[in-house]
Amino acid sequence: MSQIWLHLRNKNQVDSDATVAKGEISKATNEDGINTAKNTGLTNISNDVKAADAQNLQDAKDAANKALDSYGQAAKDKIAAMPRLTADKIADADKQIDQAVADGKANIDKATDVAGVNDALADAEKAIDGVSETFQNESGKVITNQSNDNGNDVTSNKDSQLPQTGQDNSNSLMSSIGSAILAMMIILGLGKRKKKEDK
Repeated sequence: MSQIWLHLRNKNQVDSDATVAKGEISKATNEDGINTAKNTGLTNISNDVKAADAQNLQDAKDAANKALDSYGQAAKDKIAAMPRLTADKIADADKQIDQAVADGKANIDKATDVAGVNDALADAEKAIDGVSETFQNESGKVITNQSNDNGNDVTSNKDSQLPQTGQDNSNSLMSSIGSAILAMMIILGLGKRKKKEDK
């Protein structure tokens, strides 16, 4: 529902700015006025697209952080269930996983695009896997740390959810961009027609 609302909000803003620009172009009485109205409209629509892009990136970061928390907790749960590990060893493992999660979130926050977010998440999960493997070797028994207590695969859950979120965001963004391009073409065409009519 939030993705649908975001898409509608972005599209409505583009449509609104395009309508205002067309109205200002129609009211212009000279070429300078037409150009000013046209350029203002194009700038506003461009800013709308940038805002949609920024929201898309933030949504991807939020989803990645949530997925990373789940992945880290699943690893902790499996390590805690490993035989022959002392309480101190388990505490040490938890500390290392917490650090991997914190580092991963820092890198997710630094990402400048959705691909960077996904890369940061993947790197953090590899670091968590490394911690799990170390303590599995100490325990002497391999327990898959990518499954939660219900037997569901955490990696599969992440793969099905995060890219889905990114895809939904990308679809919303591309739809907004499509609306923006159409609005820009209309504004440019209206500006040219207005100039011809004034001549």
